[in-house]
Amino acid sequence: MLRPMIGRINWLHAILLTAVVVLTSVLVTTNSRLRRVEAQVAGGIQVAGSIIVLGAGPHSIGGMPNPAAQLMLTGPFTGVNDAVAFFINSTITLPPGGSSFYVELQPRIVRAASGNHPSISGLLVDSPIITGGAATVTDAITLVVGAAPVGVGTINRTARFGVGSIEIQGVGGHMIGSGGAAVDASTVQLYMMGNLVGGNQGLLTITTFNPVAGADAFGIGTGITINKAASGTHANFDGAFFQPPVVGAGAAQLTNASTVKITGAPTGATNNYALWIAGGPTRIQGLGSFTSEDKYITVDTNGNLHVSAIGPGR
Repeated sequence: MLRPMIGRINWLHAILLTAVVVLTSVLVTTNSRLRRVEAQVAGGIQVAGSIIVLGAGPHSIGGMPNPAAQLMLTGPFTGVNDAVAFFINSTITLPPGGSSFYVELQPRIVRAASGNHPSISGLLVDSPIITGGAATVTDAITLVVGAAPVGVGTINRTARFGVGSIEIQGVGGHMIGSGGAAVDASTVQLYMMGNLVGGNQGLLTITTFNPVAGADAFGIGTGITINKAASGTHANFDGAFFQPPVVGAGAAQLTNASTVKITGAPTGATNNYALWIAGGPTRIQGLGSFTSEDKYITVDTNGNLHVSAIGPGR
């Protein structure tokens, strides 16, 4: 009975060269238009060659399939260190001039004729459901992307996002440069840290803006809201807070160091200012020392404002 059946299901000839199969049940359905094998396999399958699954699914490994999933991996998998549910470790050899994507997703999603789809995405990674015993967990992470390639490309990056906007719904704390260190950034929305070897700028914006007619434009803007606590006293609320940079050890000579430096006023406007305080009282505290070749705007001990070429109070 099996020999005529295998002859009729001709597509199996090309793909099964070696197989070790333990079948708990096999159902074969044939008619003039359909040749199909549905099987439940308990154990393992070894195949030398290609596997072609003509059925669109649902398929399942580890348990019964989910009708909403084309391929589902399920079931218990225990007692393995560094366990993964899906592991790819193949080697791709490129021809001259070729490019490679180790895993490529190109989903095709057809919208309904009417109604509303709340969300459509090419990839969804849900947060892991962590259960079990009383063992502690140092880092619980939904998605981990390893380090960038080393010494291969002219530029080596860990990740790249193409054209389009990026939305991060979590308000923080977000970190850049932690290096895997256990840093508590819960009170900071965006925390930048680390030791940038060879770097000399922490945050740089060189974007070109093209505002529409009549619109204002600015490179960096703040419009924060700070709510007071229900009791107690807050010493300071600041829209921008600058601390002096810490100049580290080294044998090099340093000529000037400043907490804030404005290199000059812009050009091209009717009025051009290096600094514009549009309203509100201004407090300048700690006049410091001055040199004769510079000009200063200073405030004396009586609160009077002076423009001087040689120092305060002149």
